[in-house]
Amino acid sequence: MITRFLQSDTPFDYTGHYYHIHDGILFPRPKRPGGPPVLVGGNGIRRTLPLVARYARVWNAMLIPPDEIPPLNARLDEYLVRQGRHPGEVRRTLMTGCVFGASTEEVERKVHLRTHGQRTIADLRKRGTVVGTAKEIIEQCQELARIGIQEVMLQWLDLDDTHGLEAMADGILGQL
Repeated sequence: MITRFLQSDTPFDYTGHYYHIHDGILFPRPKRPGGPPVLVGGNGIRRTLPLVARYARVWNAMLIPPDEIPPLNARLDEYLVRQGRHPGEVRRTLMTGCVFGASTEEVERKVHLRTHGQRTIADLRKRGTVVGTAKEIIEQCQELARIGIQEVMLQWLDLDDTHGLEAMADGILGQL
């Protein structure tokens, strides 16, 4: 229904399991032809990726280890082809956590605090979190690009550490 509302310039009828619409139309009309790009987020093979293939222009994977991305990308490509779409029509993005420090010692301290000493830097990276100094974060983002991720959104959870956020931005922006 959403895509029909965004893409249809004329009223339409819809009868589904939960909703029934007669002469439905969206006002005001979207300024962008075809409406805004639909983003579907998630890592599910059976439900999420088929929805991406059918409706989305952006797939947003979430907190996933890098080695799990290529098989999901390949499966999404298959679903897109089945829908009569070219795999290049869907942008591949990733939202994941990050831990940044100006030095290795600072990164280790932050990981220890965040995980209450239960995880290491390597543990977090295996789980899909981007962890390290500016140089290491750049390397991890470049690796994500090599395996098909076109945009990475890093979740900054150290909300009170604005100086750290600024230092990370200064260290990585312009390098990627």
